[in-house]
This record gives sequence, C-alpha cells and structure tokens, in this order.
Amino acid sequence: MKILFSNPPWWLKKKSKFNNKYMLARGVRAGSRWPNTFICRSTPGNRVLEDYTPFPHFLAAACTYTQKLSPKSKIFFRDSIALADSYEYFFNYLIENNFNFIVIESQTPSWEHDKALIQDIKKKIPKIKIILTGPIVNSLKNIDLTTLGIYSACLGEYDKLIVKAIDMENKFVDYDLMTVQEMNSSPFPYLDEIHFDKYSDDTPIKPQYPMFWLWTSRGCPYKCNFCVWPASMTNNDLDGTKARTVRQYLPEYIKEYLNSYLNRFEYKTIFVDDDTFNLGNKHTIQMSEVFGQTGLPWNALVRADTIHLETWDVMKKNGCYAVRIGFESGVQEIIDKVINKKLNLKNAENVVKYLNKIGIVSHGTFTVGHLTETKEQMDETIKFARTIGLHSYQCAGVGVLDGSPLGKFVQGGEYKLDDENFIVESDGDTKAAMLKYDISYKNKQLSR
Repeated sequence: MKILFSNPPWWLKKKSKFNNKYMLARGVRAGSRWPNTFICRSTPGNRVLEDYTPFPHFLAAACTYTQKLSPKSKIFFRDSIALADSYEYFFNYLIENNFNFIVIESQTPSWEHDKALIQDIKKKIPKIKIILTGPIVNSLKNIDLTTLGIYSACLGEYDKLIVKAIDMENKFVDYDLMTVQEMNSSPFPYLDEIHFDKYSDDTPIKPQYPMFWLWTSRGCPYKCNFCVWPASMTNNDLDGTKARTVRQYLPEYIKEYLNSYLNRFEYKTIFVDDDTFNLGNKHTIQMSEVFGQTGLPWNALVRADTIHLETWDVMKKNGCYAVRIGFESGVQEIIDKVINKKLNLKNAENVVKYLNKIGIVSHGTFTVGHLTETKEQMDETIKFARTIGLHSYQCAGVGVLDGSPLGKFVQGGEYKLDDENFIVESDGDTKAAMLKYDISYKNKQLSR
C-alpha cells in the first residue's frame, strides 16, 4: 500500500493594490494558523525563499507516525507549496507513483480551492482514495463524504488516525490525541534533502536560512475566540467551553530531534512555532538550554505574561534573538470582552520595554475587525502597536475559521465574509471592520 502525505499546489491570480492589475499569487495552507493567499515572487517550478512558507507540522508528524504504525506500507511526503510545484507536475507525480491513498489537510480559506482540486484528482485518477484532515473537517460532519470525492476524514490531530481512516470508507475518524508518552516516543516529523531548506518566515527580522522549524509542545490553554488549532486540532473544544490541555515535549526528546536534523543539514537558525512556546518557567528554561547547546540563534512565538522577567534573560543567554508576541488588540475592552485573550496590556507593554533592555527583538501581532469593534478602537490598536517599543508589528483582519469558537458563533448569525473569510459587516447593532482598512500596516517596520 502506497500512501502520500500531500500539501498540494495553490496558485491563483490576485489583484495588486499597487497597480490594480492581476498578478500571480500563491496560497499557504498546511502549517499555517491562518491560510491565505498573497502576490508572490515564486513561480511554478521556481521557489523563491523570501515567500513565506510554514512547515506543515501535523502533516509531517503524521507521515512518520503512520510509517511506525504500518511498517509494511510505503509512505511518501511531498509539500508542493514549499517546492513550488505546478498543477501539471503535481498530477503527473500522482499518476507516475500510483498511490493508493493521499492525505490532504485543509482549512476554511483554502477549502473552495481544495474541494475543486479533490474533485479534479478523482476525475483524473479515480482509484486514488483521498483522506481529508484539518479544521475544515469539523464543518463537514453532516455531509456524505463520497459526494465530495473524499474516502474518509479525520477530526483533530491525525498522527494515530490515518491507519484507522484507511478502513473507514465514508466515515469520520473521531478525535484520538497523542498522549505525552506517545509524543515523546514518536518518530521525528518528516524532512528530507529536497524539503529541509524550503521553509521561511522573516518576522520579526530577516533571519539566516535554512531555518529549522519545530514544536516543543502541542496546544494552548487560552481561548482566544478566533484561534483554530487549540480549539479543533490539539483539543476538541470548538465552542471554547471545555478545559484545554497542553502537552509538552521532554527536553531529551527535543535535543535528540534537533541533533538528528542539525547533524544532517546545515541549518542557520531555529524557529520555535508552538502555539505558545513560553508556557511556564520550567519548560521555557529547559528548552532554551537545549537550544543554547546548538549554538544557533532562535526565535519563538510567545505570550508576554506567562514567565518571569528572569526567564527572558535565560532565553537571551541561550541564543534567543527575537520573539513574536500575540497582542491581537490595543484596546483592553476588546481583549477582555470580545477576544477572551486574558492579557493585561499594560503589563505586556512593560515586558516589551524589558526585552528592549536585554536585547531581544520583539514583533507584535495584531488584528482588527473584531465583533463590535469601532474604527476608533482600530485606530487605538494601531497607535498602541506603534508606540509601545516594538521593533515591528503586523496587523490583519480577523479571520473566521471553521473549528474555532468565532467560526461556530458566526455560523449562527447573519454575517458577511469576504473571499478570504474575513468579517466585512454584520446585521443589527454588531459592526465589524473592513479588512481593507489595515492593509498598509502589515509587517510595518518601526524606526527606533
């Protein structure tokens, strides 16, 4: 049996706001918390590294774990986004390798594209059985999968589910999350000679490449209403009412994981892509010391309020040169009553000042367009981002994703969404922001 773990190509034409012309664009899907499309420098067959490309953690981890559970199967992995495959190359690859199953991960922004692609696969190669994964599966539970050309579908993280899905035609495989013990005895996520140097992220400052992406944990205990992975992938909590688990890898596992690939490939930087890396002082210190032993600079996705100030010093001492801090809004009322982030903005501002003092670059992430938010509050968020001492910041519209608490809430109301599932407006007294408002602010570098 031959099983392909695939991140298919996603090319399109998109109108440029600079010249009002349609230009070549690409999408990012698996590995992205917010799949989106953007005008790119890459072209089919020619990958330009500066184009943002996240590592597909779930897909790569499930690939090697499936091999562990089904050693007689022939397992393949191809990230056509990272490799800039054309559609023609993609279909030739499927035909030439004669796969029995193909595993595809999808989310709301890519679903219309992916649904059409799946139907095209079934038309051209009828015998291939397609297993669908990703947060989009939560919105399909009442649908006959065969009408979509899908063989079976998996709910949540799917390391252990693919071998079950093979025997469950037209059925949904229910949640079965990895235990901490299973995580720390699992094979390392898939990487090979053609993929290792294809993943890139240039915030907060342009790093050296190749960049090694990894997780040191799965899940996040916080319940920001728009966040999809902790709700529908690493937990089964689509409406945000249950207790959420966080499972952290042991330092011994991460050390071996790093050594396995750093000894094989010449990486220049490490990118820690956890939902929230610095959950607790113990974990943060242990992982920082492991990274410090590599001698490579690293950056991570963090909160401002989960560790002591002294722990930031440990991070800096062990090679942390930058962090991305999630703020979402510069308005405390929106933070508390709409987003449910549970973040004290004044305390977060003080942390940014401390990071400047010890020499860690900080990049802030913000969103506008929250339900009930006014233009004045959006202006306040931008002012906050520009004045608290951040090295850079990005601001995007609030995305509505199937599998998130916001996604479930919006499904029950009369809300208008644009082509990439940003809230444009709603009826009654609830007003949401236009995405177009903040375009010029994205990834703004601040002069300091």
